[in-house]
This record gives sequence, structure tokens and C-alpha cells, in this order.
Amino acid sequence: MEGERGLLEPVATWVRVLLALVGTLVGIGVIAMVFGSGSVFGIGASEVCVETANGHVPVPQSGNNVATGVEDGVRSWPSAVGMCAQSPTTGQRLLGVLSQAPTFAVFVGTLLLAIRLLRGASRDGIFTLRVAGRLRTLGWFVLVGEAVATFVEALASNWLTGTMMVDRHDLFSINEWDVPVMALLAGAGLVSMARIMRAGATMREDLEGTV
Repeated sequence: MEGERGLLEPVATWVRVLLALVGTLVGIGVIAMVFGSGSVFGIGASEVCVETANGHVPVPQSGNNVATGVEDGVRSWPSAVGMCAQSPTTGQRLLGVLSQAPTFAVFVGTLLLAIRLLRGASRDGIFTLRVAGRLRTLGWFVLVGEAVATFVEALASNWLTGTMMVDRHDLFSINEWDVPVMALLAGAGLVSMARIMRAGATMREDLEGTV
């Protein structure tokens, strides 16, 4: 077991450090929010803001450039537009939270599942059916959770944008959703690794049984 624990480094240490850092930052944010000097995912802020892609809302443009001091032959334009509701409604505040919090929640959940996986591997050994099962859970959580979280954030941002416009627009445009390709690949990779580990663990148990 001691030899297998060494195989878990430096991942085990970094996961613990990240989880501690996230907890510290959230704690600082909550304290600042309580004392009125900060916000957490927009909670506690006087305004609710959203950023939407140029073209999704009408943006007037003067000439060929929005940036000043550019070289000749250079054209500039805004890729995104920021808008803030100065007196937000409860619905706008809720949409503001949903446009920011889901991916963070998935990130924290991923760290917690990783801690659970690493503790199990450190206690029981890496090549066991239990560890393979936990790795499979982590992979599916990353794969499905990140896709759902980014979709919800895109939908909430779009709805929030709509509440700030006089002329309503489509509630959701697929172009507003940035598909988390790397997260999907990482999740699929973890699921595949879990299957390989499960097969290896099964063979190991069969060999130990015959011996």
C-alpha cells in the first residue's frame, strides 16, 4: 500500500491545496458580503450584470473602429457587451447567480469526489473495484456536470439579457453556449480509465483467488 500511495502524488497534494484555496476564497467572499464590501456570484451586489455577445443585442458602431489609436488598416469591434441592471428584481438576481455559479459548483464537486477517490485509493490500494467505481463516478460527474452547468449558465445569461431589453429576443440561442470540449474529453477519458482499472482489478482478484 505504501508504494501505491506514492503513485498518487503530486495529484493528491494539489487537490487538497486547491480545495483549501477555494474554501478560503469563498469564506473571504462571504465575510466581505456580510460587511457590505463584496459579493459572491452577484449576491450582495447592488447591481446585476451580464455579458452578451455582440450581435445578440443591437450595438451601434461608429465608423470602422471602436478602439482609438489603432494603426492604419486595422479594424476593431466589440466582441461582447456588458449590461447591468441598477435596480434588479428578485428574478434578475436569481438569473445572475445561475449565470455564474453552476460551473463553480461542478468544480467544487469534482474536487470533493477527487478527494474521496484519492482517500479510497490510499486506504485500499489503487487497483481495486471500489476505486475503479469511484473513478467512474468522477468521470461521469465531470462529463455530464460540466455540460449541464455551462448550458444552464448560457440559458440564464440569455434570459437575464432579455429582461434588460425593451424588445424581447429569443430565450436561447445555441451560439451562446460554449461547449466545454476539454471537460467532455477529460470526463470521457476518466470513464475509460475506470473501465480499464475495473478490468485490471477483476483480473487481479481472480489471480489472487487462484493463488
